[in-house]
Amino acid sequence: MSAGPSALATPLTAPTSAATHTQALQFMIAQALARMQTTLVVEVQAVHGGGLGPVGTVDVLPLVDQIDGAGNAVPHVTIFGRPYVRWQGGANAVILDPAEGDLGVCCFASRDISAVIASKAHGPPPSNRKYNFADGLYMGGTLNGTPTSYLQWEEDGTINCTSPVAVNVNAPTITLTGGGTVLKISAAGIELDGILWETHYHPGVQSGGSNTGPPE
Repeated sequence: MSAGPSALATPLTAPTSAATHTQALQFMIAQALARMQTTLVVEVQAVHGGGLGPVGTVDVLPLVDQIDGAGNAVPHVTIFGRPYVRWQGGANAVILDPAEGDLGVCCFASRDISAVIASKAHGPPPSNRKYNFADGLYMGGTLNGTPTSYLQWEEDGTINCTSPVAVNVNAPTITLTGGGTVLKISAAGIELDGILWETHYHPGVQSGGSNTGPPE
């Protein structure tokens, strides 16, 4: 019969844990370090906010269970309302919000960051907690599957933009340059190599002819 978790268990204390003052101190330090949170792989349970607006928050579930002294797994509970990271500089941003079910990394701050989250300004930590679940930041996805909508940079420099639905580009002026040809779209109209399509004419057109002259 295969051994269960308890047969492989390592109790939190060992016969030598309190044999000397040094060993007792080492045990207490180890227990304190075990309560520090650094980074964990988590699963996104819910997403709040986001889209075209301020950065939202996520509820995440740590995926690495806790283990008690008898070797039994103790699942974590959901950590609520953790801000997530967005690529943003000033008013410029890449909006790619997390989705429910995403796997990603959550980092935990060395001090209480709740006041900074609320005020967006510097200030003292409102509590003495350190490396706590309550001070997590969701850093983004990892261990996820193959995307169907993506922007991809290949090794040779090729850039692929793929969407199964649509690609929308909104700007006062859009300029596309390729192979020495410049296509410009603006309020004035559509220009190809500086020639405005709406106002150019075709000379040399004859009645019943099959061809026109080039744009001028």
